[in-house]
Formats: sequence, structure tokens, C-alpha cells
Amino acid sequence: MRLEEYLIGIGEIWCTESDLKETTLGARLANDGKLFERLRGGGGVTTGRLQDFLRFFRDGANWPTGQVPQGAADLLNNFGTIAVAVSASTGQNDDVSRQAVRV
Repeated sequence: MRLEEYLIGIGEIWCTESDLKETTLGARLANDGKLFERLRGGGGVTTGRLQDFLRFFRDGANWPTGQVPQGAADLLNNFGTIAVAVSASTGQNDDVSRQAVRV
């Protein structure tokens, strides 16, 4: 599974919880209503964008209930493992991946 697929999964949880569309989420995250469309089409994210994603989704204030839902928390709590696995499969340096998940 690609890193972007994990980000899409967390985004889908946010959209379900907030009853808003991915275009709204993309606009809030990156001022880009087509962000998730591009991720689904095979586009990637920069390290800075990844940090923005993680910072946003880890903050309970960004979720309708004021808390990160369990499904999203599970993905976020496993994110370090996910990032290292993705970097290993793509041949990227693990040190870079660890830096990317620090927020």
C-alpha cells in the first residue's frame, strides 16, 4: 500500500465524521480542493505536505467531536511503521522517513 493510500484513508474517515467533502478537506489542509483527486490519480506528497497532514489529523480540534476517532488514531499511531515500510519498499533513506513523521 502506498503512503498516499493511508492519507486518503484518514481523509475518508475525517470526511465521514465531519459530513464534508474531500474538496473541503483539501482546501483546509493545503488550499487545494483537488488534493485528494490527485492522490487517487497517483500523485504524491512532499515532506512538508505530509507534516501538514499529520499535524492536522492528530489535532482533536480538527475533528467534529473534538477527538481523533479510533480508526484515524490507529492509522496515525502506526504511521511511523507505515512510513518506514514505504521508504524501504521505495529505496528511500529511513532517516528521511523518520523526519517526515515528526510533528
